[in-house]
Amino acid sequence: MAENDLGGVWRTIGGRRVFIKDGQDLATAMRESGKFGNIKEKEEDNSDNKEFHKLENGKMTVSASEQEEIADYYINAWEKRIEKGDYFVKSRFGEKYENLLKQKEEGFKDKNYDLNRIEDCKELLDNLNWQIYDNDGKFERLDKDLRAEAVQQIYDITRNSPAIMENTEVNYFFLQADRYGNDTIAETQYGKVTLNVNDYYNKKHLEDIYNEGISNNWFVGVGKGNETKEFITHEMGHVQHQQTCDYLKKYFQIEINNDETSWNKEALNRMPESIKNVKEIKEAISKPDDYSGNNKRIKKSFTEEPIRRVMKNEGLSRKEVIDKYVSDYGKRDSDEMFAEMFANGLLGKPNSLGKETINYLKDIGGYRKW
Repeated sequence: MAENDLGGVWRTIGGRRVFIKDGQDLATAMRESGKFGNIKEKEEDNSDNKEFHKLENGKMTVSASEQEEIADYYINAWEKRIEKGDYFVKSRFGEKYENLLKQKEEGFKDKNYDLNRIEDCKELLDNLNWQIYDNDGKFERLDKDLRAEAVQQIYDITRNSPAIMENTEVNYFFLQADRYGNDTIAETQYGKVTLNVNDYYNKKHLEDIYNEGISNNWFVGVGKGNETKEFITHEMGHVQHQQTCDYLKKYFQIEINNDETSWNKEALNRMPESIKNVKEIKEAISKPDDYSGNNKRIKKSFTEEPIRRVMKNEGLSRKEVIDKYVSDYGKRDSDEMFAEMFANGLLGKPNSLGKETINYLKDIGGYRKW
């Protein structure tokens, strides 16, 4: 029987003609065509349940112990800041601080969230000082399944990231939806993540974008069942990258004596021994008067140190590591490479570079070890 007799359509994917049968998803059609040798069934999600909540029909439960852990974190952080006379924190978070003290005294109970409801999305993220903008109703127009998994990913990555958590002690982060006319699926500006309504309106549509991106080497790939989570996790990679750079700067405190610039030794001594010999960090330590250059060195370490680890483990050159493990999109710049490897490292069985990216974050205290 001819393919056209089966019912379906022809489509050009990455310069190759593929027949998609009626009711067939794009990934299956690509595999059956035999024209995409690198397209394989992805590994099952191997995320630790402690690290990521599982959504069931858009619903998730936050345990009493997890709520108490988060409450204790903010109570301790805000208490120290308020005692030091930080009136900015007191004015912004004073009421929330008092409410957490009251909740802790009364005791926490397991809390169920239905992320099909906008109010539950807002309440869950507000626990970690993320706010949702929905003044014009665009956020409500997102596909409810995609919206729920985006909110869940933001919540879990934030609570697992000491670097992001530290910033939420003094600032709010924001999630919103907007409508773009270009190829922007989602974007991140400092402290704000935006999802494109034109892409987040339908889960199958986003899956098709992902599968086409895999076929064109535009995405590196994640575990089976996590395909649409790749986009929001990639954006959270940008948040993680920036916040961890800021997080490390607490070890680099400048002192100026008699016009001579040096590091505060007490702060520098608090730096984990595991990263003092990282090439870029070591260079930064040796140049206390090069503020701009050190910012670049610290940021550069987040891609270069994982690459060096893979080079050593697998006997590859730097170029060979990048060609083997990074997509064409990730090769655009170090920001995109890090975000791509961050998503790959968290969503299913990671490749070697994704794994070492998360390992490096954990080594420097920027991401939680379970």
